[in-house]
Amino acid sequence: MSRKTNTVRQIGNVLVLDVSTPKYPSRFAKIDAADRELVLDGGGRWFAMTCGGETLYVRRRHGNGVQMLHRLILEAPKGVLVDHKNGDGLDNRRKNIRLVTAGDNMRNRRLNANNRSGVSGVCWDKGTRKWQAQIKVEGHMIYLGQFGELDDAIATRLAAEKEHGFHKNHGRQGRNAA
Repeated sequence: MSRKTNTVRQIGNVLVLDVSTPKYPSRFAKIDAADRELVLDGGGRWFAMTCGGETLYVRRRHGNGVQMLHRLILEAPKGVLVDHKNGDGLDNRRKNIRLVTAGDNMRNRRLNANNRSGVSGVCWDKGTRKWQAQIKVEGHMIYLGQFGELDDAIATRLAAEKEHGFHKNHGRQGRNAA
């Protein structure tokens, strides 16, 4: 991709930027139309990249480093994280991004790829032959119990998520759409 600028189209109040790369073809980022000047002025092409995981984010080369689109839009101070509420790092509309602490960000994680129960914090205990529920809050693991029925373990875990302020999307499945 040798283009110096991003192809942009407007759909209502949303701008759609082509952030494709040879490794990530046909990828498009969304921003609010009101952020056009902030995002498109200042030079450099925005592109889709991972940051150590599977989620794609939008960044560009800037000075001697990189600039993350979501951090630019929210003017995120150093040490403060930006959470994509719906888990899509390409969706940088203001209604989808928020400034959070590391703890808050952990309360809006997607389901781990190796999860077998379909719910974060619920697993099968081979030794007792029961479903076990647990939750990690502020770095501390809280044991919620063991259950003969998967539905009971799930209900207990979901109640604990609500009690501890987890985001409604926590434990969702899926990745950035192609």
